Amino acid sequence: MGKKIAVFSTAWNGEHIGGILKGMQQKAKETGNDLYIFNTYGGFEEEKAFNDCEYRIFHLALQSEFDGMLILSNNIASYNRIESLMQQIRSRDIPCISLEQDVPDFHFIGTNNYAAMSELVEHLITVHDCRTLNFVGGFCDHIENKERKKAFIDVLTGHAIPVEPDRIRDYCFSRESGEQAFRDFHERGIAIPDAVVCANDDMAIGYIRMAEQFGYKVPDDLIVTGFDNLSQAYCNIPSISSVGRSKENLGRQAVEQLLGMMEGREYPHAVYVRSAFHPNLSCGCDRGIELFEKVQKQKSDMEYDNIGIRWRINVMQKQLLACRDEREFCSVLEGERIRFSFSRLCIMIDEEEYSAHYLDEPAAGGMKCYPPQMRLMFQENTEPGSEPVMIRTSRLVPDAYLQDGEDSHVFVFLPMHLHGRNFGYCILQDCMDYIVNGNLFYWISELNAAIEHIKQNACIRKLNKKLAHMYMHDPLTDLYNRFAIKNVGEPLLVKNRREGRRTIFLFADLDGLKSINDLYGHETGDVAIRAAAGVLKQSCPDSTYLCIRYGGDEFLLLGTYREDGDADRLKREIEDRVAAYNARHELPVLLGMSVGVVIADPAEEARSIDYYINKSDTMMYQIKREKKHCL
Repeated sequence: MGKKIAVFSTAWNGEHIGGILKGMQQKAKETGNDLYIFNTYGGFEEEKAFNDCEYRIFHLALQSEFDGMLILSNNIASYNRIESLMQQIRSRDIPCISLEQDVPDFHFIGTNNYAAMSELVEHLITVHDCRTLNFVGGFCDHIENKERKKAFIDVLTGHAIPVEPDRIRDYCFSRESGEQAFRDFHERGIAIPDAVVCANDDMAIGYIRMAEQFGYKVPDDLIVTGFDNLSQAYCNIPSISSVGRSKENLGRQAVEQLLGMMEGREYPHAVYVRSAFHPNLSCGCDRGIELFEKVQKQKSDMEYDNIGIRWRINVMQKQLLACRDEREFCSVLEGERIRFSFSRLCIMIDEEEYSAHYLDEPAAGGMKCYPPQMRLMFQENTEPGSEPVMIRTSRLVPDAYLQDGEDSHVFVFLPMHLHGRNFGYCILQDCMDYIVNGNLFYWISELNAAIEHIKQNACIRKLNKKLAHMYMHDPLTDLYNRFAIKNVGEPLLVKNRREGRRTIFLFADLDGLKSINDLYGHETGDVAIRAAAGVLKQSCPDSTYLCIRYGGDEFLLLGTYREDGDADRLKREIEDRVAAYNARHELPVLLGMSVGVVIADPAEEARSIDYYINKSDTMMYQIKREKKHCL
C-alpha cells in the first residue's frame, strides 16, 4: 500500500507550477504512491471573494488524513493564508515540505533566488559592461522578489555602482506591470538605462513591448532580462535572457525527500535545487540560428495547440449551457470528458450551498469547511441514478477510484464556485498538460458557469411553477381563482363539447357571510369561507372536477356530467357534508350554502362559458330567494 501525499498548489503561473507538479507526478508513479493535488487559481490581484472560494479547496485536504504534505507556498496569495494553513498542518505531526518559500518549522526545497539573480547581474556588469541598471520587481512583500532585489543591490554595491532608489520599483509580476514600469521610468527620464533587470519573464516581456512602442529596440538600445526562463520568454522576439529553474527536478526531489522523511531519514532544513542563467538575445548574447528556429517552432506549435484547446472549451460551453437539466448536462459532460482525454472526471456537490436559491446572498466567505457528506453529481462512465449518491467528504474520491488495480494514483482537485457561491469540487485525472498550458483555468471556469446555469434554470422553473400556481389560485382557500376559468375551465368545456359530453356548472354561495363578519369578525368569516371551500372540494366526484372561488363568498364547480342524476347526487353530497361540518360545532353559527346548477349539452347551441356561469349564478340566487321566503 503506497503513501498518501497531499499537494497544496496555486497554478496561476501554469508553466512553472505545472512543471513542478509533473515532476511530483513522475516520482509518485515511479515509487507507487498516491498524489492528491489541491489546486487553486487564487492570485495576488484577484478579489477576496474569488480567492476565498478558490482556497476553500485547501480545507478539503484538511478534512482527510495524509502521510505527508507538500506546499507550493510562494504562490499562495497572502502570508496570512500560508500561516493559517501551516498552523493546522503543524498539529498533525506529519512530514511537510514547503517549496520555493522558507517557512518556519518546515523543511524547505527551492531555488536559490539570491545566487541565481547574482549570476545574472554579474553577467550584465562583467560581460556587457552595464553601469546603469533598473530593477522591476514583483509584489514588495513576496519572498522571491525580496531575494532577487537584494541580490541586484548587493552585486551593484560590490562593483561600486551607485544604487539609485528611483531605479528600483515594485509591481505585481504581470506583463501589465512591465508596461507600467516603462511608463513610470519614462516619466522620470530613466527608461533607457544600460539594462533593466525584471523579477520575472512576464514583466520583461511587458517592458520590451512598451519600449518598442516608444521606438526603442532590445538589445540595441537597452538590455532587458527576466527570471524563470518560461517558454513565452525564450520564444519571445528577442528571446529573453533569463534564469531557468529546474521545475520537474524540484518536484521529483520534493517527493523523494518527503518519502525519506516518512521513513525517518534526516535532511537539512533547506535544500536548494540548481538553477542556471541562460544568456540570450535580449542581452546581446547570440545562441545560434538553429536554437532560434527551434524555439520559434515550439512557440508556433504551442500557439496552435492553445487555439485548438480554447476552441474545444468554447464548444463545450455552448453545449453545456444548452442543457435543460442535470441529467442532460451529465450526458453532454461525459462526451466532453472523452474529448479532453480525462481518464477520470468527478463532480461532488455541497447540497446545502447548491440548493440555496440563486437570488439569495451567498454565504460569507472565508476558509469554510466542506460538509461531512457531498452528493455525487457526475462520475465518468456512470449513468445518473434516480436516487442521489452521497459520499463521505473525508474519503475525497469515490471508492472505485482506488480499487482499479493501479499502484499509483494522481488526482487533481479543483474548487467549483461562481459569484461567491462555492458549491462543490471537481476531481480530474490526466489533466497535467492543461495545467501547464494554462487552459485548465478556462475549462473549470466554463464548467462552473454551466453548473450554475443549470441551477438557475431549475430555480426559474420552480419559480415559474409557483407563480403560475399563485396566478390561478386563491391564497385563502388554495382553490382555483377566476383567472383559472379561461386557462382550465374553458378548455374543459370545449373538450367535452368536441367529444359529445355534457358539462355541469354548479354555482354555490355561502349564506349569511356578511352577518358572520359583522357579528364575529372577518377572521371567523375566513374560517367559514375555508370550510365552504373544503366541503365543495371534498364533494367533487373525481379529480377532473374544477373547484373555483369565484368571488368573496361565491364558488363554482365545473366537471364532466357523466350520467343523469349526477347533479342531484352532487347537491346531496354537499348538503350531507355541510350537515357533518355543522355537527362538529367549529363555527359559532351554522354553515349554509345556496346552490344553482346548469348543464351544458353539446347537442344544444354552443354558448360561451360566461353564459353558463351567469345562468347557474341566476339559478343559485333564485334558490337563495326561495330560502329567505320560506324563513
